[in-house]
Amino acid sequence: MNLILEKTTHPPYFTNMRWTLDAMNLKAAAFDWYVREIEANCGESVFSDADRWVDGDELQRVLETHEIQFIWGVFSAFPKGQRLDLQDLKGAPSDGRPWTRDPLTDPLPGALFEIECFDGGATLLIGVPDEAGRCFCKAFPDARPLSSSDWQQGSQQDADWDDLVTARAERIEQGGPTLSLDELKSLGHWRKSSQKSR
Repeated sequence: MNLILEKTTHPPYFTNMRWTLDAMNLKAAAFDWYVREIEANCGESVFSDADRWVDGDELQRVLETHEIQFIWGVFSAFPKGQRLDLQDLKGAPSDGRPWTRDPLTDPLPGALFEIECFDGGATLLIGVPDEAGRCFCKAFPDARPLSSSDWQQGSQQDADWDDLVTARAERIEQGGPTLSLDELKSLGHWRKSSQKSR
């Protein structure tokens, strides 16, 4: 099940991973986590800039003892004790083809599911078990199924932003390379700065 939660006053901000996991009736300690692309309002070393594996017990301890807002980030849940070598995800696959995985709709290979923190304005659940998705929707009734039209239509009023989103959707449909999360981050920061300048 793929879900998105945005444009809501409950929760009061995006993304608090403890609230998200609690709503799904899941514990961080039940998994090992590959954590990447993190931008958060805390100084915890577990959330450094480097992509890395985080033990589920460690993640649960940090989430239970700190109120952390994750502005950007991807948390990929793996079965406990099954850490894969994910180094080639930063480059091309071994056969030399360009890496075309869409980080917004496809979990990492071997991941059970992913939680994506998107620009402090949305939480995306990718590939979550149906029961966890139902629990999340019960806790956050504004959650809805995530679809590709979210990136084509968007709710942004900025025409340039809409053009960039549409171009990305067209590239996905044509099987070309998609924008990386780093590119989406820079577009998000650009959009925020352009809105401030108005």
